[in-house]
Amino acid sequence: MLENPFAVLGIVLQWISSLMLLLLFYRLGKIGTHRRLLWIWSAAWGGQLVSLTGFTLNAVATMAGRPFAEIQSLRWLNGVYYVPGTMLFMALTGIGIAQAVGRRLPAAVERIGVLAAIAVGLFAVLLGDRVLAGLLLVAFTTTVTLGALVRIIASERRTRSRPLLLPGAVLLLGTVMVTYQLIRYFGVTLDPLGDFANLVHNFSGYAGALASALLGAAIIVMVTENSVRAQQYAQQERFTAGAAIETPVAPAPATPDPRPPADRDLPGTRDPGESRQPDAVVIMVEAPVRSRDVIDDRAPIRGRPVAPRTATLPPPGRHPDGSTSLALLIDDEAPARSTLARIFQRGGWAVREAATGAEALNWLVGIPPQEAPGVIVCSFKMPGLGGRQFHAHLQQHRPEFLQRVIFVTDGMDQPTADFIRAAGCQVIRKPGTVEDVARAVEQVTLRT
Repeated sequence: MLENPFAVLGIVLQWISSLMLLLLFYRLGKIGTHRRLLWIWSAAWGGQLVSLTGFTLNAVATMAGRPFAEIQSLRWLNGVYYVPGTMLFMALTGIGIAQAVGRRLPAAVERIGVLAAIAVGLFAVLLGDRVLAGLLLVAFTTTVTLGALVRIIASERRTRSRPLLLPGAVLLLGTVMVTYQLIRYFGVTLDPLGDFANLVHNFSGYAGALASALLGAAIIVMVTENSVRAQQYAQQERFTAGAAIETPVAPAPATPDPRPPADRDLPGTRDPGESRQPDAVVIMVEAPVRSRDVIDDRAPIRGRPVAPRTATLPPPGRHPDGSTSLALLIDDEAPARSTLARIFQRGGWAVREAATGAEALNWLVGIPPQEAPGVIVCSFKMPGLGGRQFHAHLQQHRPEFLQRVIFVTDGMDQPTADFIRAAGCQVIRKPGTVEDVARAVEQVTLRT
């Protein structure tokens, strides 16, 4: 395979492309809002680098005139990295695609899948059975490729402007990898003359580099378009509705006392417990700011996710305890709930609203795990049951929901800040943007 300088250059090119993709996705993960997705792909390209390390070192040694085949102590490096590295790369690729199209797997399933892929790859290497290693690689690569294609086609969150980019890149990468694996491990049986095998060996590096670049470009296009659209919506919709208007109310006219003068109260002798009409009352009214995209402010009690025009939030998923992608919104102000409902529905989330903390608690206490909300957004200052009391009741009755709480507040005095910090909850300060909501939801989904 490596006697041809053309094939050697292809392997080195594929290794360099994987390294560039790893650095690019790692950099984007540090500055973007889709950190988990981008870091998963950084780890995936790292797995591909591991799978290519032995071949690349052999290619460099071949160009230097000392291939590993001539060095007894280094001969084992020629293929030992390929099996576990490829298994890791394909496992992370499947996880990354599932999250990119809004069908994220439970965190426990993701961890078990990655660890199992690495363990199976190492076991195949230690066993030293070439046929078994080939069968495992072909079966796993084919399964991940077909599963990713099914998830992309079945999802409503694929890139609508370029519907063929992501599935095309996945199909190309899977085809290149399976073809190479079949020739590498079963080439003598499948191609006795070796003509097709030589062709695959010569062009496998170039085809792998192209497929990896297309897949990386597809993911970057999805993330970039989502971020740009999220910024556009952030300019159109503010999370809190408008400014407060102070409306003074004139004092009520004095009512004549019908009692005789002798029975009337003397000045300064009014009962301290008796109510007294204030001289003036200040009423705070929030005026909602209407967006030209807003058609109806009446959010349903339980809304289904609408077809999103942009992925403003991390995609909803199913948690290990069986909870669904439902957002519970608790606020006594209808405009704030309506705006939040639109943000979550455009991000693909189902929505349930509650006007009071008591109403939300009555629902949360009796629901089964499969109906539990993935995110609970609660206004910290509400009449009756406020944020502190809501958190205390939740800790007593459903403590498993505490990590899903996001508090919304228009003021952060020191006691409030200390309480939220001690509770370990995310917080959104009014006025906020769609990006503020997305950042808080992302932190909650990472913890759960």
